[in-house]
Amino acid sequence: MINQKFFSPSEYLFLPTKNKPRVALAVDDKNISKNSFLLYNPFSLKARLLKKINYYSLTKANSISKKILNIHSKESNSSLIEHLEKRLNCSLISSIYFSTTNDKVVIQLQSIDAKILGYLKYPLSARGEANIINEKKAIEILSNNGVVESYILSNIFDNSTYLLLKSIDGKIDYISCNSLDVILSNFRRNKHYLLHEHPRIKELQIKTNSIGLKNYSKLINKICKKSNLKYELVYEHGDFAPWNILKVKKKYVPFDFEYFIENGIEYFDSIKYFYSIGKLVKNKKGRDLLLFLNKNIHLKEPKEFFSLFLISEVIRNIADKVPYNFEVELIDLLNK
Repeated sequence: MINQKFFSPSEYLFLPTKNKPRVALAVDDKNISKNSFLLYNPFSLKARLLKKINYYSLTKANSISKKILNIHSKESNSSLIEHLEKRLNCSLISSIYFSTTNDKVVIQLQSIDAKILGYLKYPLSARGEANIINEKKAIEILSNNGVVESYILSNIFDNSTYLLLKSIDGKIDYISCNSLDVILSNFRRNKHYLLHEHPRIKELQIKTNSIGLKNYSKLINKICKKSNLKYELVYEHGDFAPWNILKVKKKYVPFDFEYFIENGIEYFDSIKYFYSIGKLVKNKKGRDLLLFLNKNIHLKEPKEFFSLFLISEVIRNIADKVPYNFEVELIDLLNK
């Protein structure tokens, strides 16, 4: 069951399964329910169908259907919600999303008159704490440059750093290559380096050595010696996938900067975007995935740059304690 620390006195619908819920949505009335379902935006067809069925049963069907759903009442505020009510000076209703990596929760905060006040990120592990602190730094840097809006509040509760972000009224959607370039142009820093001098690549090499990936350190050396091109220093989003970009009126707004890299390198975010689509949406593997990337991203050193990107993904997956065999196989395929 989802940690009791995050509930308000509300009726909750638990999704996606009764025994292993990842989401607890406040469903006190139709307006609150409508807002709560905005927290749960799955990308898979199966999960989207589950969301629609539950939403229809809850808001359109009769009270008998509501009793069939996995709904439980919480009678009192948790200590975290009480803390936030004092800070924000209002009563709160919380809906909770438990991240798939188990490192944090995202809590949607509503007022009792069904207005979304913001989204709170709260860590569940040391990795989650580091990511939230990193996102705080990213928003401070990018808001000063006019790229994103600042956060509402950041503080410490129960020895953990939390971050309260503004609600953005938009929808997740695929974007064109032209729009992709427009978004990423806001992250440019107008400095260029040869690969062996670039801060992002130097950091990759340090990390491969520190975690015992000696073969990848040698591969980075080989790529750097071969390359004579300069690449731009950028602010790198780090997780630039379709589900982390909102369409707001006529523009696109990236969010979720937990994997932000201050001294990033151009093209890694573009590769991440199409890599996420190819791997997770289109279920492409091996050579088909590499061809998909090559078709959508035009590089002068594609094999070398895809290899560097995949090494960065291996390092990230090791830190997140998730499998990385998929990336290893692609690196091997590129460098046979």
